Amino acid sequence: MIRSPPRIELKIWIGSDGVPLAAERVSNFSAGIGFVKGENTRTERWELAVFGDRLHATRYDQSEDATAAGKHIKSSRTVTYTRR
Repeated sequence: MIRSPPRIELKIWIGSDGVPLAAERVSNFSAGIGFVKGENTRTERWELAVFGDRLHATRYDQSEDATAAGKHIKSSRTVTYTRR
């Protein structure tokens, strides 16, 4: 099995008050055996807010783009968090 090391990039957006506003992680993976190869890219994004003295995620988005054995799969999902 030939496998490339995963490439992962994390970005964080900081507000003027020094508090994180959002974060995004992009992960790329690939592997192959002979003529069969697979690749996967996952993007995750968090929107953040402060409630009291804590930092909370208010929204999470994930998208995935994968190719394996000649098939292409795309998926995405979003979760919105509400404070109670």
